[in-house]
Amino acid sequence: MSINLAMSAISSAIGQGLTALSNDPLLVWNYGVVAVLAFFGGIFFWICFHNLDKDEDSWNSIAKSEYTGKSAADPSTSEPTVEIVKEKI
Repeated sequence: MSINLAMSAISSAIGQGLTALSNDPLLVWNYGVVAVLAFFGGIFFWICFHNLDKDEDSWNSIAKSEYTGKSAADPSTSEPTVEIVKEKI
């Protein structure tokens, strides 16, 4: 939760910083700054995660599970039912 709030605070700070650029009628600076931030964010993301492609095949080769789930034909595996009995007093 704290990471989510911290990221929200950072994005709000960037948004507040970019509102000053909205005076430009063509909004060239506004979109230019966002494009540069996205470019550097993409490079940072690639630097952090480009090594994961090497490990992906080993992660995908996990043995198949033998679990088949509950069988509807077997009453012992079904969930218990509760009967409501009204008694006359």
